Amino acid sequence: MVKIKRVRPDLISRLPEDVIHEIMRRLSVKQAAKTCVLSKRFFASYRALSQRLEKSNPENIIERFKFHMDIRFNKQTKPLIAKLLNKAAMRKVRELDINIHRSVVGGFFYNLPSAFFTSESIQILKLQYCILPYDLYLPHLQILVLVGVMMQDKTFTATTASMIKSVKFDHCYNLTHLELLRLPHLKNVEVISVENLESIKIQALNLQHVNLYSLEKTSKIEIEASSLEQVVVVGSEHLKIEIRALNLKNLRLVRCCDIRSVKVEASTIERLVLVRYIGDILDHRVFNCLSVEDISLSYCAFNTLKLERFSHLKRISVRDCSSYLRKPCIQLPNRQHIELDSCSDVEIEISENINNRRR
Repeated sequence: MVKIKRVRPDLISRLPEDVIHEIMRRLSVKQAAKTCVLSKRFFASYRALSQRLEKSNPENIIERFKFHMDIRFNKQTKPLIAKLLNKAAMRKVRELDINIHRSVVGGFFYNLPSAFFTSESIQILKLQYCILPYDLYLPHLQILVLVGVMMQDKTFTATTASMIKSVKFDHCYNLTHLELLRLPHLKNVEVISVENLESIKIQALNLQHVNLYSLEKTSKIEIEASSLEQVVVVGSEHLKIEIRALNLKNLRLVRCCDIRSVKVEASTIERLVLVRYIGDILDHRVFNCLSVEDISLSYCAFNTLKLERFSHLKRISVRDCSSYLRKPCIQLPNRQHIELDSCSDVEIEISENINNRRR
């Protein structure tokens, strides 16, 4: 007995042309692109729609171009990806976000079209696992985020990006010197685990926040900014820090070992925070700024804290601190607030003329 298989009629392909256009009109561009797999008529309708959109945008402006890829190239996809990126590079892209993982290209870094780095339209640039070339010209760039990027030039300077407001370097390769000079709009700088970075120099009038993490080989940090509010340094050794600011609100040093010197030229430092530091950093040979108002120590090991020279000091907080040579001693002048928490055998010496003391 022969079984007869009934074939359902293709109702989608039988839809009138005006109905298909009405469906496409109600969809977003991303949703309309997905309808291409339904039938040839939908594909033709989407193609006509994209051509009309292209004609309605004569300047070829793309607000955001995002391309993330974590699968390996093959002979078919590699030329298609190159064609796609080249086509995007010819448009006026305002936000460019590209992530091509190194496993995709066999452990190497992907080389993007040079037009991306000489664009006058890009305002936000986010790159992961790509190559950043020498000739960088992005006059309207405002936000720069580089993650796992191979730098062709060992010294990065943003002289051709005078409008930049925020920069982030995360696990970048071949970068030894970071110089951000004469950038009036720069407000935020973040550097994370750049293993070969030796020095950082920043001159920005309106800079507010600097966050530096796990810079093991960095030996010198210079920051000059009148509006600077916070500097955070985490996980550094044998470091020399020079800061010039009008009023620094917060200076945090976390897991920093054997700091060579901390030179701060500021009218006041509202708060100094030391976490897991070993060494007498507040010694006059290391720390020269006397205008600290609030000092907080956590999980630190020290011998003697000679704080009588800090004339603006209002509060000292010590938590879980101990000695690494002998019984630790805190030498204090008369201050309003002293707070100790879980400290082992800490002695306090307070100068004469005591008006108020809290422990």
